[in-house]
Amino acid sequence: MKIIENKETRQEVLTLLRKRGTPYPSSEWHISKLVCCPRSAYFWKIGAEWSPPYRDALTLTFARGRAHHSVLQVYKIKEKVVTRNEIIGHIDMVGDRVTEIFTTMLSLGQIDSLDKVAEIFSIKVSQLKCYLYMSEGIVTEGDLMVFFLMGDYSRPIKPELKVYTLSFEEEELEEHWKYIVKKKETIDYLASIKIAPDLMGESYECINCGYRCFCEDWLRAKGALEAIEEILRNE
Repeated sequence: MKIIENKETRQEVLTLLRKRGTPYPSSEWHISKLVCCPRSAYFWKIGAEWSPPYRDALTLTFARGRAHHSVLQVYKIKEKVVTRNEIIGHIDMVGDRVTEIFTTMLSLGQIDSLDKVAEIFSIKVSQLKCYLYMSEGIVTEGDLMVFFLMGDYSRPIKPELKVYTLSFEEEELEEHWKYIVKKKETIDYLASIKIAPDLMGESYECINCGYRCFCEDWLRAKGALEAIEEILRNE
């Protein structure tokens, strides 16, 4: 028997997956972009491509996420499209409540209290708040469904599924939506004059960001070496 590593077929599959992984044209704003790092959203808006060092890993990460979402979307209503202020939202699923699905390699052991849910999954909470506000009549309660792929990392590995129901005041959702709309308008303006925003997102977003090389060039130009070192320490 002879075995070879078929790099050509690998690249063909990655190329086809990449086409699935970037379904939204840069002319349309989606909630998934607006809840993440504003600088990442800026580079996406101006049409920048993921840098080669991260492209393959990100393509496979997105593919993994889509696969897990499809498995967990058990209710009849799924991938519900909502729009508001020229912003598009794709609600993962609607059962008793609007449901946002997230798969993670984090250990369940890190969630040692319910207070940690909003802290650790802040981006997903922000996304859920947007979907609640975009729903008819402004819904104030939704579910965050988290699939812990590795459980608590004990042996044997036992995946775990947790569902957290989050409740908000209507005023809280309104204020959050105003922030999202303002963020969109600001990035639109900065993209029109080709100036990246100073504001960055959560530090962990930098680790696997496809636009990281652009940020590092920008930081070097500003002499912000400490910021670069902080990013690298988080790897």
